Amino acid sequence: MQPDGLVVGGRIDEEKPVAGDARLFWRATWLMEPRQVEEVPSAGRRWFASLESGNIALRAHGDSNTVALTTDGTPEFGWDINAPLFPGTPPRSPWSPGSEWLFAIELDRREVPNFPVVDHLKPDSPYSLFKVQRAGGPMDIAHPHVINVSTREARPLELGDTRDQFFVLMGWLPDGSEVLFARYSRDFKQVEVLAGNPSSGAVRTVICERAQTFVAHQYEVIYYGDTHATILPDGSGVIWRSARSGWNHFYLYGIDGEFKRALTGGEFPVMDVLAVDQADGWVYFTAHHDPKRPYDTHLCRVRFTEDRVERLTPQDGQNHVCLSPALETFTVVNSRPDRAYRTDLHSCDGRHLATLARADITALEALGYRMPEEFTVLAADGQTELWGVMYTPIDFDPRKQYPLIDHLYGGPQLTMAQHDFDLGANSRKRLDRALAQLGYIVISLDARGTPERSKAFQDVVYGNLGRHEIPDHVAAIRQLAQRHSFIDPERIGVWGHSWGGYFAIRAMAQAPDTFRVGVAAAPTSDSRYGFFSEPYLDLPSRASAAYDYADLYPLATAITGKLLLAVGTADPLNNAMKMVHSLIDAGIDHELVVLPGAEHTFRGKNDDYFVHKMVTHFETYLKGR
Repeated sequence: MQPDGLVVGGRIDEEKPVAGDARLFWRATWLMEPRQVEEVPSAGRRWFASLESGNIALRAHGDSNTVALTTDGTPEFGWDINAPLFPGTPPRSPWSPGSEWLFAIELDRREVPNFPVVDHLKPDSPYSLFKVQRAGGPMDIAHPHVINVSTREARPLELGDTRDQFFVLMGWLPDGSEVLFARYSRDFKQVEVLAGNPSSGAVRTVICERAQTFVAHQYEVIYYGDTHATILPDGSGVIWRSARSGWNHFYLYGIDGEFKRALTGGEFPVMDVLAVDQADGWVYFTAHHDPKRPYDTHLCRVRFTEDRVERLTPQDGQNHVCLSPALETFTVVNSRPDRAYRTDLHSCDGRHLATLARADITALEALGYRMPEEFTVLAADGQTELWGVMYTPIDFDPRKQYPLIDHLYGGPQLTMAQHDFDLGANSRKRLDRALAQLGYIVISLDARGTPERSKAFQDVVYGNLGRHEIPDHVAAIRQLAQRHSFIDPERIGVWGHSWGGYFAIRAMAQAPDTFRVGVAAAPTSDSRYGFFSEPYLDLPSRASAAYDYADLYPLATAITGKLLLAVGTADPLNNAMKMVHSLIDAGIDHELVVLPGAEHTFRGKNDDYFVHKMVTHFETYLKGR
């Protein structure tokens, strides 16, 4: 934890240079520890913008010194550069095309409560403070501005009262006349695409959309900056992604806000716009285009004047695409859980030009590696098809019975099952395969309430967090055990991290006859702890009963199996301590692993130790060794 975690911006870490002359600086986040991110370059990389002690700082290319662009920032009322906190979406620069203006947000955090994180490894146990926006409580008040780099004038955009709102940058029009950004209501029931004039500060509405539940996943908006909007290259309009039809599809709007037409339609969800070829009239995008395989990702295209979607990737599975700059060809890396990677070159009309590479898995085959298997089951409603992936050990013998471990997440922002051949760049991805080699059947499943399917599939979670997820997992395990005699229905374990830790505890309490052993890493036990639940449960003032049902603490008395909790001391500990207190009050035997200095995501030796404790826990209580 950076000591000035309360500050919007902190020091630059000179020991971690990054490519292109950009340096790193500390940036505050919502509900998480501050992160180091890259300086934001202007066009041509003439200037680099960062944050220092709550103010925006500029540094010229090749210069080690910074110049303050703002000077009025304080630790609790300071500036922020509005850029995605995590990689994953196309970068949207806050710089205007000519580098005259910088879009920035002044954040008033004075009313947001502080949360202490104690460094137990240092003398006198010093502590840091960072802000926690609790469900229904005070939030950062954001004030979007445009800053004239030459005069250093910070011009507020005319938005009126901005309390209980999120603002996310979309980008500048090519001529620099306006900056586009999104405004989300706190409950995520409304989103507006707004255009701000840097010369006058005037703001106009381009698009406004409302929903009965939520218009977007809060997580992808505030952390990844995914606003569902693509500005056309010539600035004449916006491609808008919306689930208004019941499925995510693209809609074309003029920059004046006039609705032009739907670009796509049908019972499949689109995902991301990859490129727009206005000269030839094509939009290239990814979509789960095959209704028989709802998680397969394909490259597709559609004309501006037609709604006939062309699928350009012929093979099923996951297709990771890279389009050439001239939009003449693309490479695609294709795989499935049971099929290794191959890379092909296609023309942008879909014609296959060459196979460039195939993954060599002879070493895996020599080990006797068994490919994972995709499976389908019915949800607890007996009607909805669910998809998952099953891993089996190298020495698998179908005549034996194996204990099963369900690796879940369950939160409404992410899918869990791995639908490509990825062997895992991090331990969470590797663990499914690794645990299987210890003699387990390991599954991951995406129950109702998770994304990337229809809006109705995900809306099951609205107002019902904790109500349907575990019944779906129980139904899936029962069907798999009936289908496969090698699954021992009396030896079922569960584990997960973060929201997965929450659902691991919930599984132990909600279905104790099914889940006998569980591991919950960094669990979020209190539904009111942070604002993450608000889009899915509504605000606590309007949905108190839904929050009460979602809390884990009252469920402690129902746990009968062997539960292990793992928490880091740099992650807010009140969730975990209240859960432990509830377990102690209920007389429930459990294990607690405390990782000194570990943040919400375990890393390095802390992660290694957690994996060791988890493996030991399952070996002891699920296998009985």
